[in-house]
Amino acid sequence: MKELWKPVVGYEDIYEVSNLGKVRSIDREITCVSRWGKEVTRKKRGRVLVGSTHSFGYPSVSLWRDNRGHTKEVHRLVLEAFDGPCADGMECRHLDGDPTNNNVENLKWGTRSENFIDKSKHGNAPRLKPDDVALIRIWLGLGFSRREVAEAFDVCWATIWNIQAGKTWAWLT
Repeated sequence: MKELWKPVVGYEDIYEVSNLGKVRSIDREITCVSRWGKEVTRKKRGRVLVGSTHSFGYPSVSLWRDNRGHTKEVHRLVLEAFDGPCADGMECRHLDGDPTNNNVENLKWGTRSENFIDKSKHGNAPRLKPDDVALIRIWLGLGFSRREVAEAFDVCWATIWNIQAGKTWAWLT
């Protein structure tokens, strides 16, 4: 597949994203003040960004504008550039179940239910059951840390945080 590049939504004059899931800065001129107080214009050469992988396994990159950095997930950047904005109630689906495969052909906007079905098909679905969640809440109430509880239930600490904050399993009280 030939690599195609499109501007990153919201950062059109600074960054581009490819259909293969790469993000790069573009060649541009920047104006800054030298140490002697003189305003200078410099050429800044573009490069492919080296991202990181956050705790859920999704690659992300830091995009900068006006001296402020914003961490963005690569799969969302790819879909926004090649398929358009995410509609309300939709999220990004990895059709092959691999969160590191950000090829545009592997990504699609879908509902949370569709995403969960994809994860179940590929063995990436959450392993918690209602009884586990009830026990997690008890442990947290007893003062165990999120990290301790996460290790005990073999899940990510963010899963425990979401349970504690009521973002997931809220229906179970």
